Formats: sequence, C-alpha cells, structure tokens
Amino acid sequence: MEMIPVEGSANIAAIGYDAETQRMRVRFFPERRVKSGTMAPGATYEVQGISREVYEEFLAAKSKGAHFHKHFRKNPDYNFVRLAEEAGR
Repeated sequence: MEMIPVEGSANIAAIGYDAETQRMRVRFFPERRVKSGTMAPGATYEVQGISREVYEEFLAAKSKGAHFHKHFRKNPDYNFVRLAEEAGR
C-alpha cells in the first residue's frame, strides 16, 4: 500500500489507503510527540472498513492528529491493528 507523507503533522508521518479492500494505514512519527496512552510512536496501524469518503475527509483535515483521535481512535467501530515493522520502509 502506498503511504502518502503527511506535511505539517506533529503526530502522523504518513497515511495509506487501498480502495479495493477498504483498508487504511496510519504511520506515526518515531519520536514520542503524542500523549502517553495513545498509539505507539513509530508504529504503523491498519484498520478495515474505511470508505473512500471517510479516507478523503481524513486527508482533507487541517489537523490529521486531531481528526484521527476524534473520528478513529475513540470510535469503537474501528479496530486498529498494529503491523509488524515493514521491511524497506
């Protein structure tokens, strides 16, 4: 899955999406820039069941981190799974 670098975010390094499988990936920066108890620094997470519209709203959000935490992280409908480190990232 192609990961798109996120400009100007203090937390999210890149976002990827596969429309065919409706899977989205979110990669966080390796430095701890987020409050403890949130997603692990440097990790990549994947979630299924994301429509293109929801993905595009995320991409268009002024603050990707705030949008992620408001619409995904605290939403029980989305189960983010931490991926093993990707080779050649």
